[in-house]
Amino acid sequence: MGLVKLALGNIYGVIVMALLIAVLGGVALMQIPVDILPTFKAPAVQVLTYFNGMPSRSIERTITDRVERWVNQAPGVGSVESRSVVGVSVVKLYFRDDVDPNAALTMTNSLALGSLPTLPRNTLPPVVLPFDPTGTLPLGILTVSNSGVSPAKVKDIARVQTRNALGSVPGCVAPVVVGGKDRRIMIYLSPDKLRARNLSALDVVKALDEGNLMVTPGSAYFGDRQIALESNVMVGKAEDLNEMPITVGDQQILLSDVGRAEDSSVIQKSRVRVNGAEQVYVPIYRQAGASSLAVVDELRKQIPSIEEQLPEGSKLEFVLDQTGTVRQSIDSLLHEGAIGACLVALMILIFLGSWRMTLIAVMALPLAILCGIIGLSASNNTINVMTLAGLFLAIGPLVDNAIVVLENTHRHMAMGKSSRHAALDAAGELTLPVLLATCTTILVLAPIAMMPGLGGFLFKPLALAVAFTMIASFILAWTFVPSLAAHMMGGHHDKASHHHADASSTSLPEHGDP
Repeated sequence: MGLVKLALGNIYGVIVMALLIAVLGGVALMQIPVDILPTFKAPAVQVLTYFNGMPSRSIERTITDRVERWVNQAPGVGSVESRSVVGVSVVKLYFRDDVDPNAALTMTNSLALGSLPTLPRNTLPPVVLPFDPTGTLPLGILTVSNSGVSPAKVKDIARVQTRNALGSVPGCVAPVVVGGKDRRIMIYLSPDKLRARNLSALDVVKALDEGNLMVTPGSAYFGDRQIALESNVMVGKAEDLNEMPITVGDQQILLSDVGRAEDSSVIQKSRVRVNGAEQVYVPIYRQAGASSLAVVDELRKQIPSIEEQLPEGSKLEFVLDQTGTVRQSIDSLLHEGAIGACLVALMILIFLGSWRMTLIAVMALPLAILCGIIGLSASNNTINVMTLAGLFLAIGPLVDNAIVVLENTHRHMAMGKSSRHAALDAAGELTLPVLLATCTTILVLAPIAMMPGLGGFLFKPLALAVAFTMIASFILAWTFVPSLAAHMMGGHHDKASHHHADASSTSLPEHGDP
């Protein structure tokens, strides 16, 4: 009752509160990240270990098992998952919620490096990175095509130039290239020519490795000037390797004497067709914390400028946009809100016959939703499928709170009470039942929000969205709605009551005359 009295006595404060909610809600709506799934906040780490060409069975037995035994000693580990593919071992560690993410990353990195002496020779040092399970789904696919060059050259354009250019897109990650042929410089040796010169293939490999290199011999001083010297003997074209000298003992020959070098490709292991045409594509991922919609929108915006940096004839096309689900959900929310507002307006007009009450209820609905968005932004949540579902669920109760207060106010005013008195009595009668209904709705969702693991990660944002909007709706129903009802609905009813009182006072003397 005190809150209602405060609102009824300060209409300008209520209006300022509504304007403040609108401004803060608009700012939060523009700044809050928009994504497909909620942000994964529990600490998780992945350990990547590479041994090029090793079969997956050997990767599991000689690398994955050993890395698992080491990193599983990190304090706070809840569960461990691993995967072994050709040339790569992937170990994922999920820590308890109370573990600091930076501490988890540091401990895992130390233990992973400790496993390196136990791994096979030539195994690259383990790479330890934060893991976000919501970032494993690509946002879409960027196809790269160029009809004027070979498939191997197209893949080179995608792997080097296109991926480098994608680094200018904020929040964008392009880790791999799929399809096409992998370009390689192939050295074909003649066994007979090698045998005639008493050479082996390893002698040729060693000569190529030692001769095709770049070194920095140091600096030279010329007077008061210092110049950094550079010795670059790397070949510019594959054909130049044929003139590479091979020296074994006192014998010196050229590569062309025992074989030839060709700019070729390895056996093609994957073939990609998009809309019937063979192409190369780059799956686009987002960085942790980045907005999926912002990444996709910025990528689409920069595609023309990226194409200008590629060789002539190169064409980029973004297909299979996965953010369409979120965009449709946002459009559905706006559509649902518009339909709800129209239905509310229609019902109030039909049953109560007051356009003023209709206007008050329609204004209260978006204010409550904006309050929910402010709460989600303040709690570091995002606009995603789950939070949008929570806002959908809350639309019905939001409307109910405003309608019951308006209808009860209308009933009290029909009894002849002043608008202020009617609004105060109406809100006072409904405080306990509406508060109980609001708390019941929130408490029903509380166990879902407190679920551990993946369930809590998915459903906690939904419960928070419902809670924020329901609490805002209750506060608005006991401040904004009665205050506007007292000032917007009072004129007509007060005049009618005053006219009725005047008519009664005029007729009383006639009945009282002898």
